[in-house]
Amino acid sequence: RCLSDWSSDVCSSDLGQALNDAIRWRAQLGAELTNGELEFIAASEKKRLEDAKLWQVQRSRKRVAYAAGIALLIALGVSLWFLYLRQTSAAETLVSQAVNQLARRDYLGAIATLNQAISMRADWQSYELRGTAWYGAGNLNPAIQDYSQAMVLNPNAAGLSRKLTNVLAARANRSEEHTSELQSLRHL
Repeated sequence: RCLSDWSSDVCSSDLGQALNDAIRWRAQLGAELTNGELEFIAASEKKRLEDAKLWQVQRSRKRVAYAAGIALLIALGVSLWFLYLRQTSAAETLVSQAVNQLARRDYLGAIATLNQAISMRADWQSYELRGTAWYGAGNLNPAIQDYSQAMVLNPNAAGLSRKLTNVLAARANRSEEHTSELQSLRHL
């Protein structure tokens, strides 16, 4: 705490250290110290030891808190990893189930199953399979969206551009057929 008689940059702790140094210097020169000086040295040594002990306790608490924080982060990371693995495993099971549904030409069932898989883990294979299911079910616009999303996630996937091209061609043919039907109905 700063003494009010001195400027604000000279604090009592600074003065106490200066006085302590002066008393120790006198003792080294062989001067006899008064009882007040000896008490002051004892009190300042006691204060120094208390401050050092307090510093060690605070440092120890900080280390414990740091270690606890690190342990918590590690536990959180491990928990998230296991959650990811569990979801990945569940998503892979659903994708396998959807492949079986596609083989049985259960397109709508495969779409529903792949919707669940994509909600757990959106990967390009799931989008590709769902695009195939939409195409098999005759819904070309969602098939185009899913094939496009699969290509965004993995531009180098073999066969995706061919599948997308086939769906776009099918949509163009369907549009031409629809236009021809409308024109023939108009002529009637």
